[in-house]
Amino acid sequence: MYLYERIQNAPTIGFIKETFFNNYAKPVGFLANLDSTSKSFNTTWPEMFGRFYTESYFIGPRSRPGYFVHDAPLFDAWSLDADNLDIAYSIRKNVPAYGMETFSLTKINYPYDNLSMDFLGDTLAPGTPATFWSMHCLLKKSNGTQDSIFSIPISSRSRASVAISAWPAFDTAIFVIANSQGNFAKNSTLVFGDTLVPVDSPQVNSIVAFPNPVHVRTGAVVTIHGVTLLELLLYNVTGNLIYRAENSTPVSPCSGI
Repeated sequence: MYLYERIQNAPTIGFIKETFFNNYAKPVGFLANLDSTSKSFNTTWPEMFGRFYTESYFIGPRSRPGYFVHDAPLFDAWSLDADNLDIAYSIRKNVPAYGMETFSLTKINYPYDNLSMDFLGDTLAPGTPATFWSMHCLLKKSNGTQDSIFSIPISSRSRASVAISAWPAFDTAIFVIANSQGNFAKNSTLVFGDTLVPVDSPQVNSIVAFPNPVHVRTGAVVTIHGVTLLELLLYNVTGNLIYRAENSTPVSPCSGI
């Protein structure tokens, strides 16, 4: 019903019809068929899948015109509790196959001026692109008006970052994470902070290399407490990035060592 009513501006059986005839013409995998059909409607299957779960918030007493399906007022609203942040200001949840999880913050448990978030999700296998995640954010006001809903792009490395400067104007932030593949449940972690730096595209700039502040010796041990997501950047004396690691997992070394 959602695909019929919401895939385009007007109700259409186009998505369902194309999916059926694709498989009728030539047997094709279920997810491959959904991916192909979604592209012909100028979207992706993970995005459509995530939109379905996000708009399903507006059912029962929360229903509003223009969201979810026409019969939304007839459904029972699913419950939603605010999450508690751990010592590292993070929340970790297991997202079932073909399922979703919500990550919810309120002004009570996050009383800051800016809301920044980093997302870290599992991949299907080490070194393989992760194209099954989707993330949407719903910003709500206590009076139930002027909600803001938007999609947050997730990279093929299962990373995403967003900074919400308008956070003071809202009372609740709900992040809806959807896992659009049907084989495995996958872990996802959201880390919140007043200012967070994305890890996907580190900026490499020239730096003053003298005097060198590093004490030269054969090894060193550094202990960092209360950090869920950690990125290590190693530069040479000319200011070039030569090595990067995330969460203690080495990434392919850069040139210049």
